[in-house]
Amino acid sequence: FQKLPFNEYIDTIYNSSINLAMAGTGGAEFTFRHLEILSCCSFMMCHNEINQIELPLPIKDGEHFVTFEKKEDLLEKINFYLKNDKSRNEISLNGRKVLEENYSPKKHGELLFDKIFF
Repeated sequence: FQKLPFNEYIDTIYNSSINLAMAGTGGAEFTFRHLEILSCCSFMMCHNEINQIELPLPIKDGEHFVTFEKKEDLLEKINFYLKNDKSRNEISLNGRKVLEENYSPKKHGELLFDKIFF
C-alpha cells in the first residue's frame, strides 16, 4: 500500500463523482476527510450514523451530503446519483457553500476545546 501524495489525493477527490466519507476509528465521527471532500466541492456520502453526532458545520443530510444505511442502500444511491448529475452537483455546491460560510480551523479548534474542557 502506497500513500498518495497530498496534491494527487486532493485531485482524486475533486475528480471523483462520488466520495465516501466513512466514520473515524471511534465510530460516527466527523473527520478531516469530510472537510477535504467539502472543500473540493465534491459529492459526499456518509453512513447515516453521522446524523447522530454534533457536527462543526450546519450541514444537512440530503442538502449538503447524502447518507446511506446498509450496503444495498449505498449501492442504490450510488447508482441514482451517478445517473443524476444535476442533483449530485447541486448537493456538492451546497456543501462547499456551507463550508465557506461557516468553517475555519479556529472555529473547529474552539469547538473541540469546548467539548474537551467544558
